[in-house]
Amino acid sequence: MIYETIIIGGGPAGMAAAIYAARSGLNAVLLERSSSLGGQLIVADWIDNYPGYPEGINGADLMNNFALQVERFQVPVHYEGVEKLELNGLIKKVQTSQGTYESRTVVLATGAEHRTLNIPGEARLTGAGVSYCAVCDGMFFRKKKVVVIGGGDTALKGAEYLTRFAREVVLVHRRDLFRGAKVLDDKVRKNERVRLLLNTIPLAIEGEQTVEGILLRNKISGEEHREPCDGVFLFVGTAPNSELITQEILDENGYVVTDENMATVIPGVFACGDLRRKALRQVSTAAGEGAAAADSAFSYLASLIQ
Repeated sequence: MIYETIIIGGGPAGMAAAIYAARSGLNAVLLERSSSLGGQLIVADWIDNYPGYPEGINGADLMNNFALQVERFQVPVHYEGVEKLELNGLIKKVQTSQGTYESRTVVLATGAEHRTLNIPGEARLTGAGVSYCAVCDGMFFRKKKVVVIGGGDTALKGAEYLTRFAREVVLVHRRDLFRGAKVLDDKVRKNERVRLLLNTIPLAIEGEQTVEGILLRNKISGEEHREPCDGVFLFVGTAPNSELITQEILDENGYVVTDENMATVIPGVFACGDLRRKALRQVSTAAGEGAAAADSAFSYLASLIQ
C-alpha cells in the first residue's frame, strides 16, 4: 500500500498535520515512537498562552484534546519507532521496527528536546519551578526571584524577557564572557533587575514541592553557595530529533530547513514544529506549521496529476 502522506511524530505539529491531511481527504498515517501522542507537552504542567483556553490548560489535557480530534478524523496512528528514511525519489520509504511504509509525501514532525544539566532536583522539579521556556512560564513568576542558566542568545533573551515579571533575575554562566550577540549582552548588563554570576556552575536545584533555591559553585574560588529563588530557567540548548534525516535538508545545527510553506528542497518532503529552523517554538506555532505542511503536501500531490 502506498500512502499519500506519512506523518512522523505525534506532537502538536504532527497531530495538526494529521487533522488537516484527513480534512483534505488524504490517505495518511501517523507514526509515533512513544506509547502515546503529545510529545513534550505531555509533561507540561500548565499552558497559559494557547488560544481558546482563557484560564489555561494542563499540557496533557491539551494534547489529549488534539489526540481526540485525530481519532475523530480517523487517522490511523501506529506506535512504531522509525529506523531508516529514504526520502529521495517519487516514492518515499519509511522503515520502522514493524516494517516498511511507502508514501508519495512525508511530513517530518519529530520535534526537538531541551538539553538538560542532569543535576539533582532538575527532573523532579520540572514543572514545579524548573522551566525551559521563558515565554511559556515567565508570567507565573511575577514579583518573584528566578535564576537563569546559560550564556547564549536564548539565555540572554530569556533573562531580559523575565525581567518583565520577576523582581530579580540572576543570570548564571560557566564562563566569564557570554557567547551570545553583543547587543543582547549589552542589554542584559544594563538591566537593573539582572544580576550576573559568571564563572559559576549549578550543582543542584533544591526544594520539596517547588523550587526553593539552587546550589552554585564558583569555578575560580571553588566556593559553593545557595542562591534562594522561586524558579530556575535552563537555557543550555536544544537538540533536534533529526538523526535519521539526510544532511541535504539540515542546517549546521541539525534543524530542517524549509520555506514558508514547510517544504524542504526535496520534492514531497515537508517539516513542521520544533524540528524546523526557526526562532519561536510554541504549541500555537507548531500547530499552525502542521496545518501548513499538510496543505502543502496536498498541493504537491495535486501537482503530480496535472
